Amino acid sequence: MSFSQLMTDTPPWARLTLAIVISVTITVSFVRLLHERTLRLAHLEPEGDEVEPAVTTTRAVNAAGEAAQAQATPITPPPAWELAARVLGLTGVGFVFLLAFALGHFWSNNQDLRQAVQNEATNMGRATAAAEFLPTAQGGPVLAALSDYGTSVADEQWPVLAQGNREDAIVAHEAAAAHVLEALAAAYAAGASQEYPWTSLTTAIDDLFIAATERIAHSPTSEVPSVLILIFILAITNLALTAAFLPTARGPHMFLTGAMAAITAIMLFVLIEAANPYVGGGAVQVPQIMVQP
Repeated sequence: MSFSQLMTDTPPWARLTLAIVISVTITVSFVRLLHERTLRLAHLEPEGDEVEPAVTTTRAVNAAGEAAQAQATPITPPPAWELAARVLGLTGVGFVFLLAFALGHFWSNNQDLRQAVQNEATNMGRATAAAEFLPTAQGGPVLAALSDYGTSVADEQWPVLAQGNREDAIVAHEAAAAHVLEALAAAYAAGASQEYPWTSLTTAIDDLFIAATERIAHSPTSEVPSVLILIFILAITNLALTAAFLPTARGPHMFLTGAMAAITAIMLFVLIEAANPYVGGGAVQVPQIMVQP
């Protein structure tokens, strides 16, 4: 199963549960297997060769005094967790900053997309209602073209936008829009411009195309996967450094790092769900007016 199939075919609760289970299982297993080693990492042994004990003859002690005793004392580095804490602070700030920035951007994009989709559906209804007031010979082809436009949105544009393929969505929209304009030109040539709803029809179609352009513009860009990968790397690094360099007793260590892994998985899940507004639990749905026969 590919990632896109996982996002479209699996319920949100199942994806969230899977993310938490995988994250917690890997983290707790890491802590359980390497707990003794993480304790040694937190309390380093002296580095390098130990200094040979000073000669303890009376003459050497009297000659060297306190200086000889100072040289005989091995120099040990501070505990590793002191440096690890600084690195954790950097990775933690980077993770939280990028997470908040990306989530805010994705949320704003989602709301803008919903507004564009609502506007497109409203203008589709306006155009359809206006075309129905035209004589059958003039309005019939326009209604058929509008129906084909809705089919294109639901069956062609929506699936490729869910995959992040903006280019194919633009091509499909241009083809559907050209079909509507051809029908509109034919109606104009047949004298539809003299009918009362003509102005309303053309205005609604103009607004329809504008809303469609905005809808496509709010699809995910090619930079989104790179941002998600960077945030994922920072999250894993933050989790791994915490588990490796800030140990405690085995039980609390496993519980606390497992809780941290679960929280991290939930935050990443929310971010990925919000990254593409066309898929996921909060995905924007195709307007009903586009799929009506």
